[in-house]
Amino acid sequence: MKRRAALICCALAGLFLPDGSRAQRRPEGASSPAPRTFLVRGYLRLYLTERPVENFRVSLKRFTGEELFTVFTRNNGEFEFGAVPGGSYVLVVDESGYEPVRDNLEVAGGSRMGIVLYLRPLGTPAPEPGGAVSARELALPQKAREAFRKGLDKLYARRDIAGSIPHFEKILALQPDFFEALHHLGVAQSELKRDAEAEASLQKCVTLSEGKYAPAQFALAGLMSNSGRFAEALALLRAGQANDTEAWQGHFEMARALMGLNRTDEAEHAALRARGKNANFAPVYLILANIHMRRRDSVSLLGDLEEYLRLAPDGPMSQSAREMRASLLREHATVNPGAVAAVKPPKP
Repeated sequence: MKRRAALICCALAGLFLPDGSRAQRRPEGASSPAPRTFLVRGYLRLYLTERPVENFRVSLKRFTGEELFTVFTRNNGEFEFGAVPGGSYVLVVDESGYEPVRDNLEVAGGSRMGIVLYLRPLGTPAPEPGGAVSARELALPQKAREAFRKGLDKLYARRDIAGSIPHFEKILALQPDFFEALHHLGVAQSELKRDAEAEASLQKCVTLSEGKYAPAQFALAGLMSNSGRFAEALALLRAGQANDTEAWQGHFEMARALMGLNRTDEAEHAALRARGKNANFAPVYLILANIHMRRRDSVSLLGDLEEYLRLAPDGPMSQSAREMRASLLREHATVNPGAVAAVKPPKP
């Protein structure tokens, strides 16, 4: 079990030790007490969407490159290091398909909480200081800005989806033209299966942003595909990709819409671009599995299913994927055993 740093309270009468006893004057010649240590806690999120990133490695290193601790993020994207001595460090995330993260960290005098690291797909330009979105947020009244931060924290970090909605509604009451809040409100409503409300929020965001805010365009296109409006989704996605050509979400939703229109070759191209920019997004392998199923390419299909199960062992389609994979392996074991030699055996 991970050790946690004890938070030691100061009182007027003196410093308390971890066991509750009073600190005593140290006799001359006695050994020095152990140095104080602190807790470091933060979250890893995807750039633009703010979604938490689960099971990614985060390392705490000294400036010399020496690795002090390594942990994996929890399902809400949280990471935590206990018993960190005071000093200067670097938080490092280095995952395939993403730009490396290097964030300087000073630990001195107290624990560090509420750190947020952002992962950007390879090729995504770094946000410029004072860019449009950050400048708009900074221009909010203090109450609206606080509500926005609380809403994002509840929606993406704490996964209190219903609890995030009043915060976004509060921002919009205070600042009706802050379209970013409409985007996140629409995401929350969509996750709660309130699709009509989600579509209204996202459409209003697209309108207020004058069609220049790609995350809302991608999210709205996803809702359209969910209801079979693939041609409408495709037109919106093309407009969204004119605003952001690099976001993997745009390529993923493009693949979904093109599959719905039976444009399989184009769908595969879009799905492969999405996979190239975010190889850890499990649903993209389901799209590729559908493509390879249509082409009767069982070897590629097995690879797609294996990757989906590796990334989402408890995902909504995991049981169906396991059953299909087992069936294909049984067929190939009888008909063509050499064709699947490179595919891993099924997980128990």
